[in-house]
Amino acid sequence: MASSHEHEPNTSPGVDPTLPRRFRQQTEALGALWILLGFLTSVASLIVLFMFPEEAAQYVRHSQVVLILAAVMGAIWFVLGVLTLLRFMWAVSIGLILGYFSLVGNVLTLNIVGAVIMIAIIIQAHIVNRLEYQMRVAGLPLTAKPPRPPESGQ
Repeated sequence: MASSHEHEPNTSPGVDPTLPRRFRQQTEALGALWILLGFLTSVASLIVLFMFPEEAAQYVRHSQVVLILAAVMGAIWFVLGVLTLLRFMWAVSIGLILGYFSLVGNVLTLNIVGAVIMIAIIIQAHIVNRLEYQMRVAGLPLTAKPPRPPESGQ
């Protein structure tokens, strides 16, 4: 008999009941982080591009190209964040690949703060991947909602 609660978590004995909650929390944290990163990168790049083009040209050769690429990358991070919130796990994989490329760029340009931030984001993406794997092994849909605690009157 098919269950009428297809989004209810599996309550079989071997399944960690906190798994859906942890997966949801970690996925939302990663998605929000990518949205924030993408928004800030795009906005900052566009502000410099349109409001301070001469100043940017003093510090970076071909600054317009660099700033446009940064704005596009920011938009990609933003979209990947939204897709991650919607539980598209391929977006996490693409974001992880871009994260490693970004980490290499930060290390090569000696941007220590950027590298540390990117390492934290990469670790978060790996946590989400691990939890997604555990959800699939447990037979839980990625959209499973955490069980609600019993109401106080029961």
